[in-house]
Amino acid sequence: MGETLAFHLDQNPLTLQIKANLDQLATLTVDEIEVICGDDITDTSIKRTFNEIKVKTYLDTFELYDNHLITGLPDYIFHDVSFKTMNVFNVKTLTMVGENAFASSVNTTTSLRISSCSLKSSEFLFKAISQLVRLTSVDLSDNQLEEIKDNAFGSNQHLLTMVLLDRNRLKTLVNGSQYNPIRIYVKLNQIAQIGDQAFAGLNRPVTLDLSFNNLTQLTANTFAHMLSYEPSKIIIKGNHVNCVCGLQWVYVNSTIRPKMSGPLRCDDKRYFSSLNDIDFKNCTNDHAKSTAPVTEAQGYCRATTESRANRRTDRPGVCQRS
Repeated sequence: MGETLAFHLDQNPLTLQIKANLDQLATLTVDEIEVICGDDITDTSIKRTFNEIKVKTYLDTFELYDNHLITGLPDYIFHDVSFKTMNVFNVKTLTMVGENAFASSVNTTTSLRISSCSLKSSEFLFKAISQLVRLTSVDLSDNQLEEIKDNAFGSNQHLLTMVLLDRNRLKTLVNGSQYNPIRIYVKLNQIAQIGDQAFAGLNRPVTLDLSFNNLTQLTANTFAHMLSYEPSKIIIKGNHVNCVCGLQWVYVNSTIRPKMSGPLRCDDKRYFSSLNDIDFKNCTNDHAKSTAPVTEAQGYCRATTESRANRRTDRPGVCQRS
């Protein structure tokens, strides 16, 4: 089993020794190096600590959790120290992330988690995230985000496969807000509207979880392209959608119909699976039109977590889905 070296940053004098040790990281022979911040450190202290490290340094993990003093992650907070994984959990006072907060890690970070915090503003947050070109998963669940900006994820983030935005306050998904992930979780929000081009940039199979939102319409213009890839699917339970005529484009397409996972309950309290031809007899042909081509594509995503014997077993890890 590989050796993990953990530095705990706090407000006591030991921090001075940590700074000295971090300056000598190049001489250490260990498999993983973690920096763990607890409940009694401030964002000013973190920035000061990393600014005093005199060498450009690559570390494995930055963890910050159960803290009630930090209000933001400002620009260049890590100075020249970069991380592979960043995990921020249960920092209820954290409301903002600077546009250049992760500037030192743009070519190294593969997993980012900022969950169970109080993030509200999305403008600088997504500018910061879009710079992480090696990112494979991002977890922003359980915050207070109300919107995702246009083209929130960069066109150069080809490795990004999973986006978690569950339990926020999202009301809309705008055009180009999701670029290329193959698993998108936005359940337990307040989404009532999705732009026609919200998923236009997707070019591979995707699983989209829209459960427990306020959706009443699922249009072909928005979803047909995405569902043309195999084995894409939409999880739609907990919404009350206009099924009769509104989902005729799904009903008449035997390829797309199985991709609506639910169970999908209609606005008239019936289940979509119980509808038959008679229910759609008065619909116009326009409701059945879907111009998106059906293509063959394959893809999968599997993410796992593993624990190490020398870690606290109750410490939260990076949230993963499989």
